[in-house]
Amino acid sequence: MLCLDTEWESIAKPNIDNPNTATTATNLAYIFNETLVEHQAVAQRLQCLQETLKITNQDILVHKTSLTQDVALLEIGLPLISGGSVVIAANDEPKELQKLISQHKVTIIHLYPSELPSWLNTTNEAASLNSWRTLLSSGETLSTEIANKFLQSYPVSLHNFYSLPEAGGEVTHWQWLEEPPRENVPVGNPGRLSVYVLDQHQDPVPTGVPGEIYIGGSSLARGYLHQQQQTSQKFIEHPELGKLFQTGDIGRYHNQGYLEIGRTQP
Repeated sequence: MLCLDTEWESIAKPNIDNPNTATTATNLAYIFNETLVEHQAVAQRLQCLQETLKITNQDILVHKTSLTQDVALLEIGLPLISGGSVVIAANDEPKELQKLISQHKVTIIHLYPSELPSWLNTTNEAASLNSWRTLLSSGETLSTEIANKFLQSYPVSLHNFYSLPEAGGEVTHWQWLEEPPRENVPVGNPGRLSVYVLDQHQDPVPTGVPGEIYIGGSSLARGYLHQQQQTSQKFIEHPELGKLFQTGDIGRYHNQGYLEIGRTQP
């Protein structure tokens, strides 16, 4: 607290030198769902997304997600590191978001898969949404049928992600170029992280064979807040692959190289 009446003389003569900072890549950036995420994970995440989605200073993103969800970092951080703009939504109702897209010429928006049906049940205003070029989706399984219907109504470029807080956000990426021959949209290929499908002995399984998904890389979370036992159980040291996060998710690699996933374990 500063008392302007008594301290103004010193306040009026500030130090013009740049402040010293001891922040490093491994300093804690934020805690989400008791998961400790470091600065290097945030920086790598945003840089990878910027390159993958080709974000420029002409892009405008909607921020509609609660700050308690890690998608909010994507919505705010991506345009800011790219010189773009952020439009803050008052709510996440489809009609209101469509008005926002039309009014502010929004180019990119994130919607959870569970939000897509409500857009299909809303009067289609696609003709006034010609600035909208990209839909991002993550956090839940995305139905191929729902995604196909959505793209028929809203002709945008769809990008589906497999995302986990323990991995600092997005792990894999899939761009819809044609309808996949699967009930659910694949989650695609790894980007900034390594993704392994291992058996019960933590050995790699062949392509096409289901196994448990493990994630490795420098942007893994530090662990869980005040939960050393859970941290040591989930963040393991593999004898050959180094530090890995054991997701509990079952998946397999398709023979075309992308990852298919089903969250079947607790």
